[in-house]
Amino acid sequence: MELDQWKQAEELNLMYSLHWFPDEVLVQFKEYWIQTCTLDKAQFARIGMKFATSPVFESCRLVAEEPSREIDFMDSIGVPGPPEEDYRSIRHLMIPNTDKLLVFKEYAPGDIEIEKQTRDIQ
Repeated sequence: MELDQWKQAEELNLMYSLHWFPDEVLVQFKEYWIQTCTLDKAQFARIGMKFATSPVFESCRLVAEEPSREIDFMDSIGVPGPPEEDYRSIRHLMIPNTDKLLVFKEYAPGDIEIEKQTRDIQ
């Protein structure tokens, strides 16, 4: 078995272990499912910025059991997106020098879907 075999994986499921992975490893995957106990504005912004710089990132479901008591930590990243019926909040983070953006959709406090999408530039 090769020691670098993990580099062939496309999906990463993390349960309560987000802090165990260095950023350079964390950005190697396409899809993520992350469950954590707590999440604050700084951690959320760091995750978003890391995914924005990853050339392979596609999507992430992020669930924090005890989201920060801070008011709307979603405000810590991007700009407000258009409201949609099923979501509490939507934010857009433009990725510089590309036609891509990250879309953050909050279902409930601490339950967030992050997707990389192509901007509709007209």
